[in-house]
Amino acid sequence: MRAAVVTGSVSVAACGGAPEIAGLSQKAGREGCVSATGTRGACARASILVTPGSVVVSPNGKNVYVAAEDRYRGGVAIFDRAASGRLIQKPGRAGCVSEVPALRRVCRRANGVRAPRDLVVSPDGRNLYVAAASGAIAIFDRDRLSGALTQRPGRTGCVSRRNRVGPCVRGRALTKPTMIAISPNGRSVYVASAESDALAIFDRDPRSGALTQKRGSAGCVADEYSDVTGCRNAPLFIGLEGGALTVSPDGRNVYVGTGLAIFNRHANGELTPNRAGNASTTDDPVISVMVSADGKNVYAAASSGGLLIFDRDPDDGVLTPKPGEQGCVATRRIAGCTRARALVAPTGVSLSPDGRDLYVAIGYNEENALVTFDRDPANGTLKQKPGRAGCVSQLGTNGKCARGRALREPSTLGEGSPTDPLVQPTLRVTVTPDGRSVYLSGDTVAVFDRP
Repeated sequence: MRAAVVTGSVSVAACGGAPEIAGLSQKAGREGCVSATGTRGACARASILVTPGSVVVSPNGKNVYVAAEDRYRGGVAIFDRAASGRLIQKPGRAGCVSEVPALRRVCRRANGVRAPRDLVVSPDGRNLYVAAASGAIAIFDRDRLSGALTQRPGRTGCVSRRNRVGPCVRGRALTKPTMIAISPNGRSVYVASAESDALAIFDRDPRSGALTQKRGSAGCVADEYSDVTGCRNAPLFIGLEGGALTVSPDGRNVYVGTGLAIFNRHANGELTPNRAGNASTTDDPVISVMVSADGKNVYAAASSGGLLIFDRDPDDGVLTPKPGEQGCVATRRIAGCTRARALVAPTGVSLSPDGRDLYVAIGYNEENALVTFDRDPANGTLKQKPGRAGCVSQLGTNGKCARGRALREPSTLGEGSPTDPLVQPTLRVTVTPDGRSVYLSGDTVAVFDRP
């Protein structure tokens, strides 16, 4: 196995020990995290930030939007991002949007954002799209200077399979949407729904940001066992846990579902099944996926506790597992996998813009964690950073990881389910476009500086 390129600054141990590789550093004091309660004074407080999940950063890096997944107290929290990476919630009602009636004095009212599961900002920075487990896609205009959100007027402000969420455009294959992705050219939006095991396909108007679902069977793809009708059928299984969804940086492929179904994406945004079918199997369901910016590799978090590594053919998008132990990383003993610390229950994957660092969010009982790998840009192989630089966790994982602060709320330590039975929150990790900050969401949003 070729050695991975080790990046990051080097610091000398205080007691004259050997130099160690610098890892992520959580910001000091209350700048190091934000939460709904302030976490006993450890974090900055933020309105409605109950059960934070998906975190998305604007293309210019000046704003951060967080899906607060709780159905009865949540919505979308809106932050300004300081040059240092610190998150500052916009003041008053400008700091959040919510569909919960009891929060009208706290947040601006919006349709289709109850139990938001995933967010995406368009590449041009003009729009924010929200996939909500209540059954809708909310559409917002975004001020590219201030980052403020304004929901599009009337029925153009949301798409829903039913009108119970408000005056929305009717859509198909939208039973509990959990994931949303947009093409690099900003002209197509794809929405995966857990209960319907289906992928809805929309055209996006680049001038207005409005979404129009493609007509007929071109407007959705459904698993062969799904009860959704009128869609193209393909092995797609997404499942209640959500699965994975991403569009390749070259716009040629879409990868979706717990089995990583591979689709060819055409110039008009339509999808057709790739000849390779699925890259993984439902015996080891994938719950998060990331394609490297150079398009050469795909990294997938599997529910078994492993991180799967694929080579991607840039011509047809076919994925091939890397040979031997290069193709899998895990903490517990899995045949054919390289061992890594704290890689117990991966839930989210993100790559730095320069493609040299890969971050994995871990959600396991009280040990929420963030695991860091060096990535070799030449061949895509991974090597965990040495020592405590290779991971950050709430309790330090018996000295194997650096200790993080307030990665979980004290009130939820050891609980097996979130406050809202409609959704199961998933830890997410996000790297900013400038590569300077990393955000980990769980019970709080932890803020890290990247070396």
